[in-house]
Parts: sequence; C-alpha cells; structure tokens
Amino acid sequence: MRYIALLILPLLAVHARAASLPRPDHIVIVIEENKAYSQIIDNPDAPYINALAKRGVLFTQSYGAAHPSQPNYLALFSGSTQGITNNACPHELSGANLADALIDKGLSFISYAESMPHAGFEGCIAGAYYRKHNPISNWKHLAAFNQPFSAFPQDYAQLPTVSFVIPDQRNDMHDGSIAQGDAWLARNIEHYAQWAMTHNSLLIVTWDEDSSLDNRIATIFVGPMVIPGISAQRINHYNLLHTIEYMLELPHLGKSAMAEPIAFAPARPASASNDQAGEGSRDCPACPEMVVIPGKNYALGKHEVTQTEWESVMRNNPSNFKGENLPVEMVSWNDIQVYLMRLNEITRKNYRLPKEAEWQYACYGGSRTRYCGNNNHNAVAWYKGNSGGQTHPVGQKQANGYGLHDMSGNVWEWVEECYSSNCAAGRVLRGGSWTSSSQNTHAATRLKDVATTRSSNYGFRLAITLP
Repeated sequence: MRYIALLILPLLAVHARAASLPRPDHIVIVIEENKAYSQIIDNPDAPYINALAKRGVLFTQSYGAAHPSQPNYLALFSGSTQGITNNACPHELSGANLADALIDKGLSFISYAESMPHAGFEGCIAGAYYRKHNPISNWKHLAAFNQPFSAFPQDYAQLPTVSFVIPDQRNDMHDGSIAQGDAWLARNIEHYAQWAMTHNSLLIVTWDEDSSLDNRIATIFVGPMVIPGISAQRINHYNLLHTIEYMLELPHLGKSAMAEPIAFAPARPASASNDQAGEGSRDCPACPEMVVIPGKNYALGKHEVTQTEWESVMRNNPSNFKGENLPVEMVSWNDIQVYLMRLNEITRKNYRLPKEAEWQYACYGGSRTRYCGNNNHNAVAWYKGNSGGQTHPVGQKQANGYGLHDMSGNVWEWVEECYSSNCAAGRVLRGGSWTSSSQNTHAATRLKDVATTRSSNYGFRLAITLP
C-alpha cells in the first residue's frame, strides 16, 4: 500500500495544479518543422509568429520528445513513439490515440495535411506532402478523419473539437524558409486566431523538434482564456497531450499520464478584495507571484524576482550565483527599468519597483519586529552568519505576517526612490543581503548606490498598484 500511495500523491498534485484549466470549444494545433527556439523567437524573418507570441503565452522551455521528426508526431498523437526511431514509411499502427479517445467521448478530431491528395491517402510522399509528419495516417481505421488542408472549414464553428494542422514541407520550414512558413501561418491561421478570441477556442503553434541535441523549440498558446505572457515551465509533447486530455476529460495515453499539465491559463489575478495574508496570485505564467498588502491598494512580490522569472522576460541571466529559484542579482536599477518595460508590454499591466514607504510597511508584516517579520534574524534572513557565502532559493526562510519572504537578507532590494533629492548621488536599497551583518538586515536599514551599479548583493521584488 505504501508504494501505491507514493504513486498517487504526485498525480494528485499534478491535477491540483491544473484544476483551473478551461475547456475550449475548439483546439487547433499547428505543427511546424525542425527549427530551434532561437531560430524563431526574435527573428525578424518571423514577424507574424513573434507578434502571435505577444498575444498569447510563449513557452521558453519547450522541447521535442525525440529525434528525428516522426517519433515526435506520434508522441503528441498517441502518448508513445510506438518504438519508431526514424522517418521510415509506411507503418500500420494500432492501439490508443487521441482521435479514438475523442470519438469515444462523443467529441471529434480531424488532421488537416496540406498537399495530401485526398482524404485517407496512404502514400508516403505526394509532392511536398510527407506522411511521416501526419501521424493519423498510420491508423487505417481513422482514414475518414485524415483530411487534406483544403477541407479546413471556412466556418470555424464547423471545426472538430481538436484539429491537427500539418503544413507541407514547403511551408512548415522544413524545406522552405522561416519567412515562407511565417507568411503561410499569417495567411492560413490568423483568421482562426482572431475568431478563437471571441469563440472560447484555442490556437497552439509548436514545432516537432529542432536540429540539435538540445531539442528546444517554441510553443505558443493563443486564446481568450490565456493572459499574454511568457512561461518557463519545462514542457514537451507529452505535456501538451496531457493538457488536451485534461481539459476535455479524456483518458491519458501512454507517457502523457505521468506528464504535468501545462499551466497556460492564469491564476486569479490580484485584487483589492484579496485580504488573506500570504495568498499570492499571478497575472501570467511568467509573472512573479504577488501578495496584496492588507488594507492597502498595492501588492508586492511574494519573493524576490527569481532568475527563471527574469530570464523568461529578458532571455538572459546576469546572475553570479546560478539557479532557477535563486534571486536574480547583478542587476542595476537601470537594468530593472528595462525588465519592467518588457514585462508590462507582455502583460499589459503596470508593474514597478516598490516605493520605499510601501516596502517598509510591508516588511513588518503587521507587527513591529527587529527584522522583517521576526526578532530572530536566523528565522527570516540569509546573512553573513548563515548564508555560506552565497544566495539561497527564495522562500526557504519564514514569511512575515503578510506572507512575504526574504525581505531581510538574501539580496538587497532596489526600491523606486532616490536616496536624496539628488538622484545622481544614489538610489535606495533595502533589506540587507547574504554578505550583510545581522545588524544590516535590520528592518530599518537603508543602503544607497548609483543606478548603474550591478552587484551579486543586489536584486529586487515587484510592486503593482491595485485597481
């Protein structure tokens, strides 16, 4: 019984995290070919895709499941590569798959493959059509649901519950250029993307694999249930399949059963009515978790901004001490202004640095203590006496009464104000750091430095004014 419990607990945790996932009326998944994340994102040859990414959630840590192409399509369609490790054709497969699972549930599935000569075509190649990219073609009994892209309906309400869209090799970036594939998406998918926003539907654009061992690809979700942003959740094709299954209440196929769902829908946004201390929320998957300060019209970051959160927006990591949940450091006050500008472009919010008075009030957590939330510095702060000469993952020390962590120690936190009327003389930092004496992690301690200074002692947390 102990072994059963150990298996069930992680699954319960996965489903708890996905409890708020919506149920779209239609899901269209477009699968592109053989391009790395770095070849697509911020590439001027892909203006449509990059604009689309800003309208939805861009997953910065998305990966193919295998090499070469064919096993990836099979993984997404059936939860298994079916033991296939190459692009050989043809195969005749049987067993569970996404189309059958949907049909058994009373829902629907169609794969739309560009340049395929006719429905149910069994050939391996026809012009720029390649069967290796069209997984449904390997299940003979599903021939009626294997359609050419010319059958993609103009009335999107007639779409099945889930659609695969398979551009041919001229337009999926396999043989054609990135610019050519980008233009094809703009011509053929943009109208659906717009329609989806007013019809409870979802567009997913992903790639099968990249051309390197890293196998990092771009994945984008766009729909009315998605708040634009960037997510650093690590995902692959099994996570994507699991998410579709979870939203539509389907059985989990193969390896998707042990994959986590993708957190593309936002948690409840912070609002002035959220007065429960320590109850955090996010405006987007990449946004730091925010906590409303009771009785005030602002929220502060539950933790200092982490390296993962910084990298999701800035796509670099300047920190001296590396680690996903370590606070970002080696960032100047000026660097943070660039981060805020980009984060606000993504979220359409107005994140900012805390004002010093806001930081001070929140630090005490509702009780006047020597350090932020406790009179015992070891309980709440990483400082010179216990840090071991480095920063530590956020949230390991006790939170204060408002649910805020690490306001004393770990890294000094930049705030908005200048130290004096002359901003050139320096700006304010609060809270102390991993190199500070216990006295310098005191709740009232202030530091000043010029806005251009970068230090492994310096980080920050976010603030936002509530509506």
